[in-house]
Amino acid sequence: MKFFYADALEHRRHLKLSALFDLCFPSPCLPGALPADADGLWLAADENDELTGCLLLFQTDLHSWEGIPFVHPAYRRKGIFSALLANACQKGNCPGEDDLFFSVRPTQTLWLQVLNSIEAEKAFDEYMMEYSFQNLSSARLKTEADFSDELTVSFQGTEGMASCPHVSCLLSAHGSSIYLYQLFTEEAFRGQGRALTFLHHLFPRLKALGFSSVRLQVSGENLPAMALYKKTGFHITETLSFYLY
Repeated sequence: MKFFYADALEHRRHLKLSALFDLCFPSPCLPGALPADADGLWLAADENDELTGCLLLFQTDLHSWEGIPFVHPAYRRKGIFSALLANACQKGNCPGEDDLFFSVRPTQTLWLQVLNSIEAEKAFDEYMMEYSFQNLSSARLKTEADFSDELTVSFQGTEGMASCPHVSCLLSAHGSSIYLYQLFTEEAFRGQGRALTFLHHLFPRLKALGFSSVRLQVSGENLPAMALYKKTGFHITETLSFYLY
């Protein structure tokens, strides 16, 4: 078994990795197919150069990473994940000595046992939240801070951005749902309800583009954001617990 790192994959190996991902996640634990925005990959391959395992890496901060591992069912309990992890955390490699987090859902009891076996410690919870456009009126909203005429929404492929004066966010399309992240309000304009108004104007625009819902992920420790999203009408669909290795 060989283990190696890659920043990106050539087309043939990417197809094989996508097939392995689909085999390991028949009911996808992630939106859509194999995530295309990984910042790095540790891979395992057998003597025939067939992929047997992978550790996807996503840089979440300067010295913080999230890992998503998956191993071919026929090769589980053979030390592949441990070897991938050991290589990844070796000094000078990626992510090396930086913080590495893994997420677990309440139903993933076996994965939780694995995290406990490697002595990963629970760090925090995050929540998946969703807002359905099913009952959303297409009528133009009027508020005290109305700036609907200044709201712009643009896409390049599946990735997009929405912005208006002093508020912006990034968007990512996955099927009929749109994922919202990095919602940002300029500091001088916080506490004025602009983010709430921004979302109220954004949702009809997204519905008009053919999307049925908007989803996001928020830390349970980010109380202002949790309050904003609940006030907007989001509801929690799933809890993710993050463990630090």
